This record gives sequence, C-alpha cells and structure tokens, in this order.
Amino acid sequence: IMSALFHRSLLAEGCRVDEQLDIHEDWDFWLQCAQHTQFQYIEQVTSLWHGAVGNSGCGFGANEDNARYVAGQERVKEKWRPVREQVMARIAEASRQAVAARARGDLPAAIRLCQEVLRQDPENVNAANLLGMISLQRGDLVSAHQLLTAAIANSPPHFGLFYNMGLVEEARGNAAAARSWFEKGLALNPSHPGLQQKL
Repeated sequence: IMSALFHRSLLAEGCRVDEQLDIHEDWDFWLQCAQHTQFQYIEQVTSLWHGAVGNSGCGFGANEDNARYVAGQERVKEKWRPVREQVMARIAEASRQAVAARARGDLPAAIRLCQEVLRQDPENVNAANLLGMISLQRGDLVSAHQLLTAAIANSPPHFGLFYNMGLVEEARGNAAAARSWFEKGLALNPSHPGLQQKL
C-alpha cells in the first residue's frame, strides 16, 4: 500500500489523510478510496520498507509496539463501523436473494448475486458453497471443486460442506475421496439422511 497510485479525482471526492490518527492513517486513507473505486494488484516490487526503523510501533524489532498497534486498529475499526455494518447488511441480503433465486430456478440471478458477494467478501463461505453447488449442477466440476475447497478452508468443520464436497468428488469419479468427505460429515452429524444414504 506504500506504492499505490490513485487518480487525483479521489481528492475531489474528499479522500484525505486523517490527521487525527497517529498510526494506520494509510489504512484509513485506502478505505476512503475504496468507497469510490476498486484496486488492482500488480505483482511488482515498487518500494523497500525498513520496518525496524521509526517509532510508529507498526514494524518489528525496535519499532514494534503491539499495544499501540492494536489500539490504533481499534480506532480505525470504530471509525468505519457504520460503513462496515452497511456493507455486511448488503452482503447478507445479497446472500439471501441468491438462495431464493436458486430455489426458484433462476440460476443466472443466483450466480450474479454470489459473484457480487464474493467480490466484496472473497472468504464468504455461504456464497462459495452455493456457487459451488450451482457449478456442480451445471457440470462445471473444476469450479465446483475450487469453490468448495475455498468454503471449507474458510469455515469451521461443517457436515454440510463435507457432504457437498463429497458430491463434487463423486461427480469427478473420485470414489475414495468422496467417501472420505462423507465419513467426515457423518462424524459431525450422524443423523444426516443424505450422508447416511451415501455410506
């Protein structure tokens, strides 16, 4: 974030360094910019950070002050709490609409809504799971496997996710892997009828 380039129109939108923040003012600034534009990551070294130098407490070695770092984080989080709550409410509503769209058979709408959720919250388990199952339904087993893998990685162990991954592996013709996932799911929920039937 030390080498980000941005269009000066963001200044006209009111994006400014908050001088009330003694640390994490850069994070706060990019959060302001994010309300107006998206970012693109470029895999290239553009700066060298000497993290042990200075007194921000945000580095390492002599420049490490965890208590100050965390206190600064909390200030930024509190400043952005109302915006975060609005975003999370929009994500929850889009997730609800995606489930409803799939239930009524409107797969294009369900896909669009899941993708919208994942753009804003790339680790959203519900959207990844639902989009994975839609991918399975459409025969896109590569996407289904990737999405279920991400959902499982970002969630505590859950029998439903294990069951769904078992279905994906079954569709891929990998009976041993499918059985392993079904067994993991059944260990968490022995009364699940779908898992019982599979085993």
